[in-house]
Amino acid sequence: MEYLTRLLAYTTDNKDFRFHALYKSMRLTHLMFADDLLLFCKGDAHSMMTIMRTFSMFSNTLGLNMSKGKSNAYFNGVNNVLRQDILQVSGIVEGRLPFRYLGIPIKITRLTTNDCRPLIDKVVSKTRSLGCKETILCWKVSVG
Repeated sequence: MEYLTRLLAYTTDNKDFRFHALYKSMRLTHLMFADDLLLFCKGDAHSMMTIMRTFSMFSNTLGLNMSKGKSNAYFNGVNNVLRQDILQVSGIVEGRLPFRYLGIPIKITRLTTNDCRPLIDKVVSKTRSLGCKETILCWKVSVG
């Protein structure tokens, strides 16, 4: 997966690629956990095709392919013509926001403390079950 991270970093230097507006300052293109991968980019044809070509290069090199039956594309503010083109070219079905990932809702608006409560409760419960007498958590949650 390090190879994919390096490919995506290289992709961000491509003049056709534009970051998703919320993640531009962080230069965030992806998140990975186990065998899950979330890819982020601006909802325009050039950015989508650039990131798809990058993932295709990764797949062709390592033989790790996307499970299209388990994959979804999520859109916000993308016109219907482009949306349909992306879905047709990628072969991925459209998912609906919000969705849950690792117990946290993925949505357009900022997460609230209540959105994160199930994860916080699981961490506290796990640390207590391991015999920790005190649980110290430090969370910075932006509530907007």
